[in-house]
Amino acid sequence: MAEQSVTLNPGESKVVSFEAIPQEARTYHVEVNGLAGSFVAVEAPKGMITLYMTGISTEEWTAGWYYAAEDKFRYHLEDYQGVPNTRWRAPYDPCTTPPEYPIDLNNLIVKIETFSNVDVCPKTGYKGYCSWGVFGPFIVENGGIYTVDPVTGELV
Repeated sequence: MAEQSVTLNPGESKVVSFEAIPQEARTYHVEVNGLAGSFVAVEAPKGMITLYMTGISTEEWTAGWYYAAEDKFRYHLEDYQGVPNTRWRAPYDPCTTPPEYPIDLNNLIVKIETFSNVDVCPKTGYKGYCSWGVFGPFIVENGGIYTVDPVTGELV
């Protein structure tokens, strides 16, 4: 239970606010000094999306999907072009969220990584592996198809 004391002079008023972080989706009832109210906490919408990458030339790329509850990035590992347990994709191939881990559709955060023996990574100044960093948060739709540009950080 959150408590806050406020002292008022005659005729004075102050705004008092409380923050509540519900642990489950349900209706919560609130009472403050005889005044009552309620709010409804809803579960964050979750789903799956498909992501493409544009804006740079690369031989391979991958996207890590951020899961806040675990504070970690997950990759969709699948048998890709005959390579078991790979997360890497060819330049124009899509990357999907892991089907066993639906993402928070109101808080999409991704980490883009690329590999090229031809192009120089602007982050490191060398050819090879390049970690572009973290992009988001974005709001997405379940089943949506999006393209991320790691140079601009835009998701369309």
